[in-house]
Amino acid sequence: MKHFLGFTYDGIPSMHYGVVQVSTGGGLFEDSLIASRTVESESVKNRDFSLFKSITRENINFNMSLYLEHGVDERQLDIIRNWLDVDYYKPFYFDERPDRVIYAMIDGEPSLKHDGYQGYIEVSFVTNSPYWWSPIQALDFKSATTFSFQNTGTRSLFPLIEITAKGNISSGSPVKVINVRTGQTLEVKQMASGEVLIIDCLNKYLESSLPETYRYDVCNEEYLEVETGVSPIQLVGNASFKFRYREKYR
Repeated sequence: MKHFLGFTYDGIPSMHYGVVQVSTGGGLFEDSLIASRTVESESVKNRDFSLFKSITRENINFNMSLYLEHGVDERQLDIIRNWLDVDYYKPFYFDERPDRVIYAMIDGEPSLKHDGYQGYIEVSFVTNSPYWWSPIQALDFKSATTFSFQNTGTRSLFPLIEITAKGNISSGSPVKVINVRTGQTLEVKQMASGEVLIIDCLNKYLESSLPETYRYDVCNEEYLEVETGVSPIQLVGNASFKFRYREKYR
C-alpha cells in the first residue's frame, strides 16, 4: 500500500486537501504481508516439542508520509489537523482499492517536516482489527428460496440477517436459514405476522421490532457462519429475508 497515492479518511478524499502519500526513502516499497501475530505455546519437561496454545492477532498499524501539494500553509494545516485528529476509529481506504476498508485513527504524535515552503507530514495509524473489510454487501429475498452465497474474502463471515414474517410463525412451520455446505441450521419457531427479527450472527444477538419482545427462547441461536468460497443457503418459511455483511481480508 506504500505505492498508493490518494486515500479517503472519514468520508473525505485526501486530494480534497491537497494531501497525497509519498515515499521518502529509496529502493523498494516495504509493506506488511499480514497483521502481526503472536503464537503462544508451552514447553513441557522431557519433551522435544512445545504444546500449541493459541494465536493472538494484533490490530493493523501503518505509517504514512503525506506530501502537502499546496505547501506549508497554517490555515490549510489547521483543516488537515481537524480532519485527522479524531477520537474514534473512522473508515479508511486507498482510492485505488475502495473495496478494502479499515477503521483507523492516529496513534502517537504526527510530525511536520518542511523547509518553510514545502513539506510533508509523518503520521502513524492504528486500527481496530487485524483485517481489511469490504464495503457492506446486501442480498434481499422476498420469499423462501435457495441461493449461492459467494464469500470472496479470505476468512469466514457472519452476516446480519433480517427476517420479516409474512404471517404468524409457529413451531409447526418455523423459519429456517440452512447452510447446505456445512449443515448448520438457524431456526426461529415463533414470530408474529409483520414482525421483523434482526439476527446479528457476528455479535450473537437478536432484536425484535415488537416492543418488550425477546426471541431467544424460540431461536436455536445457531448463528450462521459462511466460509470462503460458494455456500448454498436454503431459506425456509413464510417470510422475506435480508442479508447484510462485510467480507474479511488478511
